[in-house]
Amino acid sequence: MKNKLSTRKDITAVFARDDIIAAIVYEAAKEIGLRIPEDIAIVGHNDLYIARLLEPKLSTVHEPIF
Repeated sequence: MKNKLSTRKDITAVFARDDIIAAIVYEAAKEIGLRIPEDIAIVGHNDLYIARLLEPKLSTVHEPIF
């Protein structure tokens, strides 16, 4: 992810398949100096607890299982 984000300056948003992958994208973005959400928007899925631990808070999709 770091390689893709650092070489593709046209990427302005990532929709991750789940919040754990989104957290990995967060770390990759921060390591290369991207600011969230100013430089890149990141959205997760599943509304896991980790979404509330990230800074800034992760935008996530809550979808009930039932």
